[in-house]
Amino acid sequence: MITGISSLETKDFVSSFDKGEDKTIFKIAPLTSSLQIYISKMLSGDASNSIEAVVEAFKFGVKDIINLKDSSGNFIKFETLSKPIRGNNYNAVSDKIIELLPLNVLSEVGAAILKIGNLEDDESKN
Repeated sequence: MITGISSLETKDFVSSFDKGEDKTIFKIAPLTSSLQIYISKMLSGDASNSIEAVVEAFKFGVKDIINLKDSSGNFIKFETLSKPIRGNNYNAVSDKIIELLPLNVLSEVGAAILKIGNLEDDESKN
């Protein structure tokens, strides 16, 4: 049986690049079908489009970040902004937060978000 996607249910994700004692936890959720279509259009092209697509997945799939600090050690408040995509408004992680994170972390988390939006093997055997 195929189960519907809930973009409200989150999973905790910790980056493999996080070597600190207090881990930064990304609360990630699968993307809606509309967002998947929007992002998949970016994937047809050169490598820079692929990177941009994974960063977009990060923006729309991260629902909260716990223990994120700036370079001075101050905690960063999680912020989103509303962005219209395919006729719907979605909350996206603010550019302020995106600019704080290294590209390898954005890519790793974004790829995990894209992965959780796909059917699991046991679901796809219908």
